[in-house]
Amino acid sequence: MTIRYCFKLVLFFILWIVFILDCSLSSAGEPYTEEYAYEAIPTKDKGKDRKEFIEIKLIHSDQQIICNLQRRSSEAQEIIKIETSSDGKFHSATKDKIDNFGKYIHIAEIFRDEENVYARQFSNGSLKTKKYSILRGKPLAVDASLLLLMRFFPFDKNIEWDVFMVDFSQYSISVRVVQADIENILVPAGEFECYRMEVIVKFFIFRAKITYWITKKEPHFLVKHIGKRGPFTTAYTTSLVSVKPEVK
Repeated sequence: MTIRYCFKLVLFFILWIVFILDCSLSSAGEPYTEEYAYEAIPTKDKGKDRKEFIEIKLIHSDQQIICNLQRRSSEAQEIIKIETSSDGKFHSATKDKIDNFGKYIHIAEIFRDEENVYARQFSNGSLKTKKYSILRGKPLAVDASLLLLMRFFPFDKNIEWDVFMVDFSQYSISVRVVQADIENILVPAGEFECYRMEVIVKFFIFRAKITYWITKKEPHFLVKHIGKRGPFTTAYTTSLVSVKPEVK
């Protein structure tokens, strides 16, 4: 009777441990989201009519991160969707536009395989595709995927990154990412201790600098940005307005 009782007791504890482990693994794999809101003003034009409002929603799962970005101005609304692996490796991206008349326009898409990246641009009913070889040893970034990639930067180790970038206009550039300093940055969403990350754009004879301030505390989200978004775009100052879940 005692042996049978002990056996049942041991079996009970084994089943209980298996149940606890199963619950822990299940909860660890549940998707979660981050939401950020920004305002962006052209650095050479402080007029409110040029201000843009940007919303970023990140959806995390075990295998990937989906970044949904909406950029609104007085002229139109841009919708960008980027998919990366859970460690920021770029998979694919699309860019769409809704004009003031409510017309939906599919502008561009970018995707990759193991060796190449393909940029497709749609204009006036025609399709233009460019293919680029992915350079060995260089991570690939497209638009806001650079922000996701920078979350995995080796901070505080005096290391520089060379990143190959392709934008929706089918331009490709190489950039160098460096950690420049640690600063406290005040924005409408509050004050944050940030890494100041400098991105040096190498484009022919030009060496433009773009500055990002991302939180020192994980998940290293964007607090402020000053500079261009592409080789020939307007330069903006972008500031964080709100974040969900709220960060104290």
